[in-house]
Order: sequence, then C-alpha cells, then structure tokens
Amino acid sequence: MVFEDNPKDFTLLYRLGLASEKTPTLVPPADGSRNDSISGTLLGTYVHEVLSRLGKWLTADGEVVESALDEVITEILATAERHTNEEITRAVRLQCTNIASTELVRKFAGNLINSKQEYELLLPIGVDFLTGVLDVLVQNTRGDWEIWDWKTNKITPEKGIDVLFEHYRLQLECYIFFAAQLFPQQEHFTARLLFSRLAHPAASKEEWTRTLTATRKQAQDFGETILRRIERMKEIG
Repeated sequence: MVFEDNPKDFTLLYRLGLASEKTPTLVPPADGSRNDSISGTLLGTYVHEVLSRLGKWLTADGEVVESALDEVITEILATAERHTNEEITRAVRLQCTNIASTELVRKFAGNLINSKQEYELLLPIGVDFLTGVLDVLVQNTRGDWEIWDWKTNKITPEKGIDVLFEHYRLQLECYIFFAAQLFPQQEHFTARLLFSRLAHPAASKEEWTRTLTATRKQAQDFGETILRRIERMKEIG
C-alpha cells in the first residue's frame, strides 16, 4: 500500500497501527476451513517468510541446502496448517530456488547469509518517529550497505515491473533515507526491489529487479518529501 493510492487506509495502518481486513497472515482460518487453492497473496506471504530465513538454507557459495530449505518451508506452512499441501510446497520451493539461482543472489550469497533480515527501525524525523521493517540489509562488494525488498506481486501487462517500480518509488526513497541515517559515513545508497515471480537461473538483474540509487544529498531531499507526507497524514488522522 502506498499513500497516494489510499491516504486514509495508509494512515490507519502506518500511523495508527490498524491493519486492513485484507492483510494476509500465516494464521489458519478461524472457521477451520482448508481451502488449499493457491491464492497469489498467500503464496507471496509464504515465499516472503522463507526468504526471510535465507541464511538457514543458502550457503556462502550460493548453493541451496535442499534439506534445510524443505525444513523451513514445512515449518512455515505448518503455521498456516497447509504443510501437507504438495502444490503449495512445490510453488514456494520453485520461487525460492529460482531466486537463489540468479546471478545477483549468487554474487551476494556470502554477504546475504550474514545480512540483517527483517530489520526493524525506529528513527526520528522532525518531531515524529518513522518506523519500518527492512527485508534485507546487506553489504555490497564496495562495503556499502544496500536495502533489498522482496516483492511477490503478480506481474501483468497492466502492472509490469517498471509500473510497479514507480508505484513503490516513495517506499524506496524512505529506505534510502533510513540508510543515510544508519550509515553517516556512507555517501552512496542503493535500494532494490526484487520481484520473485520473475526470477529464474538465467535471469539478469534487469529481468527481475529494479534499483533506486542516491547520493547523501538526494537522501536528505527524500527526507523532506517524507516530512511533507507526514504532515498530510496528520491532517487526515
């Protein structure tokens, strides 16, 4: 969800902490039903959870430890009481192994296994505080810290990767602003969107990822943009 699409719901969720009714979770349905057809949203939730534990099933050489991956998938699906569904297991496994097999992930593997996953932040901005959870905070070959954000969206002709990149641009700007506060000695910043459904072993970075880069000055400008959004949220809330 982004502010421009739905200011009221965005404010309820991110300022007041009130989740939308449609927010997916791993908790099984309260009525005990077992509709195991793979919803895109639920599949994305499961894939995201497995990727958040990437350090448990990926080696520093970029190899997938099959038994460890299967164990993680089973544990996550068991939480949702879908661990016996082979179709869901296969679909989650395929996306995760495709991602692990890409040139980008293999290049970063040594740093990814020791990266910060689901990294929670609470940073002051003006008289307020900005909270967030970064999917991955990882160092690149230059020693600079990057922020990676896994996206499990379904890619369609109407919502292709470039359209989604613009949709999430403000989110990436927030991430870069975060990084500039966390790493005051760093001068260049990178935030990546990684679209899990487009990943495959031969995929180039351009096929399945989009990147926003910025200087420290640009990161400061992003902070000013965020402050203006916060003021608008206060008016709504």
